[in-house]
Amino acid sequence: EPQVYSLGVKELWELPDDRYPTGRVTHTLGFPSDQWTYGGGWIYGMQNRVVNLGYVTGLDYRDPL
Repeated sequence: EPQVYSLGVKELWELPDDRYPTGRVTHTLGFPSDQWTYGGGWIYGMQNRVVNLGYVTGLDYRDPL
């Protein structure tokens, strides 16, 4: 199998109140990628009103244009 590369971004956001509780985890499992591109995102609730947000996508996507 050839190597497959991906690119991701992660940010830490501080929310104004306890909107996303510590320990809550959400995975997007492919959303918002199309059916031919692998990828997905996450939201992790951390301590002190901080959430860890991220998204990863494969670099072997097809150009829609």
